[in-house]
Parts: sequence; structure tokens; C-alpha cells
Amino acid sequence: MYDEFNKIQKIESDFDKERLKDTEGKKALHPTQKPEELLKRIILGFSNENDVILDPFAGSGTTPYIAKKYNRNFIAIEKEEKYVKAIEKRVAIKHKKQEKQTLPTVNQN
Repeated sequence: MYDEFNKIQKIESDFDKERLKDTEGKKALHPTQKPEELLKRIILGFSNENDVILDPFAGSGTTPYIAKKYNRNFIAIEKEEKYVKAIEKRVAIKHKKQEKQTLPTVNQN
């Protein structure tokens, strides 16, 4: 039980570092942003690669970000334009990182 409590505390402390900020970098971009580790556990625990993940209230885009990171497709629904733009940027950044990681390396020997 104590170990589980420590894991929850770790998720909460790590969450402050990953929280998306407003343009001034002060306030949280979205008031109910979820920790990436929490969504990772849910998505990996209840889906397989190439499954479709639906997030009808996408907010800051944590669900689509994690879905993309772990090779899931996603449908994200959000009505606020500022959050839609944040989601698009967040998922695009993840996609670019994945492309860089999959580039072949050349042995120069």
C-alpha cells in the first residue's frame, strides 16, 4: 500500500514539470490537464497498438499525445480553438521526435 502511495506522489510531483503553460509560461494552459503517466497507464492497459483512442474532451491534448507516442490512433474532440492549436502543436512535436528517432544510423568504419 505504501509503495502505491509513493507512486501516486511521484506522478503528482512529475506532473508540475510536464504541465503545459500559457504564453507567459506562468499559468497552466488548461485547468484540468491530466498527468502523462496516468494516461499512459490507462492507454497501455486498455488498448493495443493501432487501436483508436477517443477523447471527447481533449483539453490540452494529453490523451492524443500519449496515444501517438505508443502507436495508437486517436480521435480528439475539443471546442476551444486555443486548446485545438495546443493539441496540434503537441502531437506534431511528438511526431517529429519519433521521426528523428527512427532515422537509420550509418556506420562510418
